[in-house]
Amino acid sequence: MGNVYEGSSGAPAENPDLIALGTVMSGLATAVAMGSVARVTWLKDAGNYAVGSAADDLVSPIMLFGMLFLSGCYLGASSFWLAARRQSDIVPLRVAMGAAAGAALAFGVVLLVGMLLPVPPPFAAGVCVLAAYYGARLTTVLRRPKPADPRLRIARVTLVGTGLLVATALVSVRPHGFPGGEAPLAERDAWAAKAFGDHYAEAKALVQACPALKARVGAVQAIGPVPGTNKVYFGAEDSAGDFTLEVVGTQGPARVTVHTQRPHAPKDGPRPWTRSAAVVEGDKTLPLDCR
Repeated sequence: MGNVYEGSSGAPAENPDLIALGTVMSGLATAVAMGSVARVTWLKDAGNYAVGSAADDLVSPIMLFGMLFLSGCYLGASSFWLAARRQSDIVPLRVAMGAAAGAALAFGVVLLVGMLLPVPPPFAAGVCVLAAYYGARLTTVLRRPKPADPRLRIARVTLVGTGLLVATALVSVRPHGFPGGEAPLAERDAWAAKAFGDHYAEAKALVQACPALKARVGAVQAIGPVPGTNKVYFGAEDSAGDFTLEVVGTQGPARVTVHTQRPHAPKDGPRPWTRSAAVVEGDKTLPLDCR
């Protein structure tokens, strides 16, 4: 009968091409929509209060997009599964995993080819979507009896879907350990010293010795990070740190941003620091002359 499968009850199955297309479109829509929301809400501090690298900047978004895509594919495949009245039907999780596996395989091939030849992003995206479609399409032939009770069907979809969402949260959300802006300054200072090492020590040294800052706050008595950008980044050629600090002096407090940078090489010679600082006053950031 061409591309129409028969269920065990003899009722015709849905078009597998439609199931595969709907599954992939659901996955893409979920990944794009939820990924966009996540980046500006609970993941807006992803990478902050931590030491990161170029690999983290690449891997974390890919893992988040992949898990959201898998969850969305499962949602789409489950919709077909719940709507069907036959006793034998597709297996939603297998269809979703087939789509995700196809996309992952294509993405890996695109990365390998990209090391040798330039690959236009639209072409790469098209290849991944097409591979996801065929991955889902192949798994529509894997069928099994499903519970006759509609409540069991809904319970199964809910449990698996919840598990996928929990896995997505575990993959995307990483605790940073920052004690928070209400914690004592000494506690925040100790946390930053342990988390950021040399870069934080260099930032503190710059602030403590900066003549322009001393003119504003007097002799520096205490320093510690406040909520804001506080991270260290290791790139291919150098490492850099960005900090938002509360500085308490004999004449009052100030909020200061500090940037530190140091090259990796030469390993056996001096590695000069590049440092800069600015004071934050309301919505203005004023550079400090710390020479």
